[in-house]
Amino acid sequence: MKKVLLIVVLALVSTTVAHQKPTPSPTPAPSRGIPTIKVWVDTEYGFYHCPNSKLYGKTKQGVYMTQKQAQDRGYRPAYGTYCNTVPTTKSTKGNTKSAKIN
Repeated sequence: MKKVLLIVVLALVSTTVAHQKPTPSPTPAPSRGIPTIKVWVDTEYGFYHCPNSKLYGKTKQGVYMTQKQAQDRGYRPAYGTYCNTVPTTKSTKGNTKSAKIN
């Protein structure tokens, strides 16, 4: 009787061990853009727009915040694309016009 019980227990343990899945190795999180970029969040539809987007700051309802804050609050990137580039500022250097004074 003890041998039968021992065989049953060993059979159960061996099948449980055989069916266990190996633990997956940790994979790096996908890039979610530059977290400090200021985005325009369309609060009505739940999307945020990057600075180079044509709707940046132009939707009816919205607020500015960083990309990380927008993601943490559940907003999704417009067009499915994260903001990965820092917007360039337009330089006014050399574009000054001198006025003639008579």
